[in-house]
Amino acid sequence: MLATMKVTLDGFLNQSDPYEYEDYQGEEESFGSKAVWIPLLYSVMVIVGLLGNGLVLAVLVQKARSWSVSDSFFLQLGVVDILLLFTLPFYAAHANENCGLCSPPFLRMCGAIFKINIYVGIFLLVWVCLDHYLSSTDTFKCFCHRDSLAFMAWLLIWAVSIVLTVIDWNSLKTAADSMPGKALSAHNPPESGVDWQLVSRALHLGVGFLLPVLVLIVCCSHIIVRCRSNSQQKKRPVVLIMSLVTVFLLCWMPYNITLFIDTICYTSKDILSKFFSDHISSLKAAVKITSSVGCISATLRPLLYFFLCRNFRKVLFSLLKCARVERGSSLWELGVVEEAPHDQCQSEEERKQMTCLQQV
Repeated sequence: MLATMKVTLDGFLNQSDPYEYEDYQGEEESFGSKAVWIPLLYSVMVIVGLLGNGLVLAVLVQKARSWSVSDSFFLQLGVVDILLLFTLPFYAAHANENCGLCSPPFLRMCGAIFKINIYVGIFLLVWVCLDHYLSSTDTFKCFCHRDSLAFMAWLLIWAVSIVLTVIDWNSLKTAADSMPGKALSAHNPPESGVDWQLVSRALHLGVGFLLPVLVLIVCCSHIIVRCRSNSQQKKRPVVLIMSLVTVFLLCWMPYNITLFIDTICYTSKDILSKFFSDHISSLKAAVKITSSVGCISATLRPLLYFFLCRNFRKVLFSLLKCARVERGSSLWELGVVEEAPHDQCQSEEERKQMTCLQQV
């Protein structure tokens, strides 16, 4: 009777698939390491970055009555960097999946600030390279409306950055996807209609990175060629501009390259199904790590100002000692003609009129 007895195992006991303890252990270790290194990295970045950018803004506030075009440029960089640094603690808290401090609307706002920092940062670098190159030519040395042109360029930069951010905002499926470090390949393409996530990614890579980088390469190559025949004093702004461009590209190039690979995997998911299934976790981790590396640029920029700008160091030390600050001197000297003399901006007719008035 025992020989003919059949025992039926049902429920969770009727499992034919073996339990992979190594997979669970790997996920737990990955989650644990992520929960440790992300808050640690962001804590250092927030402390150093807020201190450095805060000092930059303090120096600019002391010089508010005599701001130049270059001062306004560094002010905008400092503002977007401070906004990004304020969101990093919430991003670190969101990295811990058990943390429920961040509401969905707040997560979307943090993601929008992350995008605006990238766009405004690279577009401002493009503008300052173009401004320096044009100001070194004979045609634009006595250009009278440099302030007006810069103001229009800044309005265009912020308008384009906000439009690109809004397009990315509307293409998101969930609020958590708005946070930096989210891989597009983790989602499935829509069955019908326009794939707005792919459109947003294409605009980010094309308009927000590839096109500005090409302009930066062309402008920087011309600036370096012209710099060889200049004096040591005129080479200082070139060193600062090249350093800003180099730091930005070193920090954000890995992120954008990873986004490009992620986009290829997203569009070729059916063709590369075997490769995609084997490397999806590595690709998601790469996007998250490179986005964290990109945020380091907000911390490094004040250090570049301190080591490369002699006037900035002088004003900063005077501010820390509570001494009198010289308001008329330029802190950065980015342009060949930082502040064009008034008589250079007058036409021949105005000069003749002034001469006649002086004779009378």
